[in-house]
Amino acid sequence: MKSTQNSTMPNKHKLMPSLDILMQSYSLCLKGYEQIGIMLLLPSLVTALGSLYFHSGAINYTKDHVLDNNLYLGISLIVLGTIWQIINYSPAIYFFNESAKKRTPPTLAECYRIGKQKYSKILLSAAVSYIGLILSILALIVPFIVFFPRLILMPYFAADNPNLSLAEIFKMSLTATKPYFEDIWNVYLLTLLILIVLDILFSSLTFGVIFLSTLSYVTAFMPAILYHQIVSFKNTPTNKV
Repeated sequence: MKSTQNSTMPNKHKLMPSLDILMQSYSLCLKGYEQIGIMLLLPSLVTALGSLYFHSGAINYTKDHVLDNNLYLGISLIVLGTIWQIINYSPAIYFFNESAKKRTPPTLAECYRIGKQKYSKILLSAAVSYIGLILSILALIVPFIVFFPRLILMPYFAADNPNLSLAEIFKMSLTATKPYFEDIWNVYLLTLLILIVLDILFSSLTFGVIFLSTLSYVTAFMPAILYHQIVSFKNTPTNKV
């Protein structure tokens, strides 16, 4: 009975070092800059611009107690940018997933066409993942540290397995990522470090938000590359569609 259980668990294989994953991500970023710009950068910039207007309007309201146009414009842009990001989420996951798999970014039309077909499953899996992570944080930091690497790649499992139920995708993510606790954390900590450095370098500039938003996508392919390394091993459960 014990040997049967072990045979269903993925064995741990040596993954690519985090810095090599970063370099691959950088290479894919150069190839897919058009798709990144339209699907990710523009919505982010709209939201960031809305935050600036909202901040300006909030300061004016604090001083004069008058609701000016900046406040309303800021709220409108934040809402527009957020909705735009939600609409683009599934095509973006498909874009990262296929780029990491084939080393060639799919076209923008393909991202929206196929991403739309998988939209609900990818978005729901992301929601389950993030809700689980939020609950783990509320349950103290230790559960978050344990569950973060087990849940964070769920949208990529959903992109490759849209015909499975959320429960099956959830279980697949938990099982496949279990041996790679340190590897997944290393990738995300490196990503966090890069974002912190970029924020320090560019946040104080007049148009720093543009540079920060643009350069941050250098790391955007890293989770998808990591995911495909994990599922490429024969003992990892996955159902390609």
